[in-house]
Amino acid sequence: MIDSKFDDKQRFILKEFFKSIFLRPYNAAFCGSLRNITNMKFFGFKSAHLAKGYDTVSLDRIRNQAGVLPAPKGPSFQERHFTAISRLIPKKNLFMMLTAYSLYANSVAIPRHLHICGSGVDEDQLRSHAAALGIANFVIFRGWLQDSEISNTLGTSVALLLTSVEEQFGIAVIE
Repeated sequence: MIDSKFDDKQRFILKEFFKSIFLRPYNAAFCGSLRNITNMKFFGFKSAHLAKGYDTVSLDRIRNQAGVLPAPKGPSFQERHFTAISRLIPKKNLFMMLTAYSLYANSVAIPRHLHICGSGVDEDQLRSHAAALGIANFVIFRGWLQDSEISNTLGTSVALLLTSVEEQFGIAVIE
């Protein structure tokens, strides 16, 4: 199973050469998209041995796991929060998201909470940034969550914030 494409980051010919050696024992791949299939053809895989469909999400599963009715039913509009689902790493642009959220939070009487779901190397700095911006009481760091917890969080959200500067696939958008 593969979800990488040739243009998702800078490539180095020597590294790609070693990757082709690593992939040599395989003769088929289950890919996330047509761009992944193109990448695997670059490594010598035959079209007949490449299948698409790796990145799929069942909306019925998400709705069932959410445990709440979708809007406009379920939690009231006023009870809903903002949600970010992400690895806490630089390319996800979360420092900018917190800065933007602080502009919102400082412009309304009672701001909606922001739930950040995920973990990563930037977590401590993001918590410090939220504190420095004066929004720490409104930002809830939920950590890494299981699928059912993500579904429930999405089911009680007013909006999903996706601020990445780069996405290999962006499964959070589908969810």
